[in-house]
Amino acid sequence: MIFSCCDEKRKAAVIGNPTINGIDYLEVIDHAASSASLRQRTLLVTCLKTAPTGLTASNVLIVGGESVTGITAEWIAPAVPHRRKPPPRKPSNFAALPNKDNVLVVRTNEWGDFSPYTFRLVNDASTASQDNLDLTEALTGFDPQLAEVTFSFKVECGPQFDCAPVPPDCPPDLPTPRRSIIWRRITARSVR
Repeated sequence: MIFSCCDEKRKAAVIGNPTINGIDYLEVIDHAASSASLRQRTLLVTCLKTAPTGLTASNVLIVGGESVTGITAEWIAPAVPHRRKPPPRKPSNFAALPNKDNVLVVRTNEWGDFSPYTFRLVNDASTASQDNLDLTEALTGFDPQLAEVTFSFKVECGPQFDCAPVPPDCPPDLPTPRRSIIWRRITARSVR
């Protein structure tokens, strides 16, 4: 499943701007991972324009989760490494991706739970994690609204529980019970 930005006008404005980039969508690699230990630990972040180079793990902030929190990036690299600087770890099997020049590969230290997480590109993760105003710490050169995306690590996992239909927010109007009926029910319970 792909987690993407829902504001098409914002995306169009960023694409039309020669100096600003943004996140288009994020994919979690699960069943297609090269090994079981890497399932749900590899994120493909597709940017609207060419993926930035020179990013480090400190440019990634992942927040959220209920039972699994504190997830960090081990490394981040363009899917297609540039000749000048090799990635810290070689991302393999990503050269065949569509729009590969726009893709960042992120390896996390662990996978998350079923709750939502937010992936953010920031100037410094330690500073951004303490900032109450998320927009002030967006990665330089990225649109503040398109520097983050909400996602789930468990997108390919089936639910472990029964998802009963959600009842409507407001129950239908019920007639007001008559006092004598309520009194009889209370009296009958106390006699038992």
